[in-house]
Amino acid sequence: MAKKTRKEKIIAQYRRKLQLLETKTEPSVKIASPVIDKPVKNTQEISQVMGQSENDLITKKYFVSDFKKSLVIIVTIVALEIGLYFATMLINKF
Repeated sequence: MAKKTRKEKIIAQYRRKLQLLETKTEPSVKIASPVIDKPVKNTQEISQVMGQSENDLITKKYFVSDFKKSLVIIVTIVALEIGLYFATMLINKF
């Protein structure tokens, strides 16, 4: 038997999530409350949102890590420039 590809694993994961959403049933007895219930989303919309949110999470993770690296590099360069500026000022005084 061949190993599953990454796409096949993701599709299987979505299928399982979809099954869980479809098997969930609302309780038959509802208690009267002043809060109005929001309408339930369609399962297709939920599966599309889940796919987008996973991609968004991955993108955000990489963005944050790249942003941190960039900030460290920029702060280091600015500190080095300031240090060199004051070092040259001290050398010119002598």
